Amino acid sequence: YLSHNISKYYILFTKYYLSYLTIVNTYLKMIYYEGAVKIVNNIVYNDPQNSMAYLYLGYTHREYKRYKDAIYCFKKAIDINPNYERAYRHLGFTYGDLGDNKNANNFNEIANSLDKARIRY
Repeated sequence: YLSHNISKYYILFTKYYLSYLTIVNTYLKMIYYEGAVKIVNNIVYNDPQNSMAYLYLGYTHREYKRYKDAIYCFKKAIDINPNYERAYRHLGFTYGDLGDNKNANNFNEIANSLDKARIRY
């Protein structure tokens, strides 16, 4: 019942991407990955320069253990926004899942340097 109502909601409000991502988080917590992928694919289709959507799509693929797809999405998010610390961080985690410690460490170091450079208020 909940997933059906959420699906109606995201179809009606196609321009509210942050609301979509809240729904994606809900789907991921419910372990409803198909719904999360459907929503994020819709965002990417309508806004191909949305780095946050690629981050969430990558995260969702990683949860599915679709590591090649996850890596593509995280790299796409970085191409769109080269200072996207979270994309580097999740890319590092994904390489770590694959046992590629060299790439995992490299991307986590980049994420750490971007995090340290971020201005905090």
